[in-house]
Amino acid sequence: MNKFKKEILPVINKIFGKGQDWFSQLVNATNHTITKATIFLKEQKKQLNEYMVDREKLLSNIKNMQDEVEYLRKEIEKTNKGQTDRLMKLYNKLEL
Repeated sequence: MNKFKKEILPVINKIFGKGQDWFSQLVNATNHTITKATIFLKEQKKQLNEYMVDREKLLSNIKNMQDEVEYLRKEIEKTNKGQTDRLMKLYNKLEL
C-alpha cells in the first residue's frame, strides 16, 4: 500500500492533472467558438432585420407607385374619352 501511495498515486495525479488541463482548454476553446458564433449570428440577424425593413419600405413604395399609375391610367382614359366625345360633337356641328 505504501508503494501504491508513493509511486502510483503521483502518476495518477499527473495524468488526472493533464486531463483536467486538456478538458479546461477544450471548454475554453468551445466557449470562445460559441461566443464568436453568437456575435456573428447577432450581426447577421441585425443585417437581416435591416434588410427586411428596407424590403418592406420598397414593397410599400412599389404598391403606392402601382396605385398611382393605375389612377393616372384611368384619368388618361377619362380624358381620352372626353376628348373623343368633344371631337364627335364638333364633327357633328361641322356637318350641320
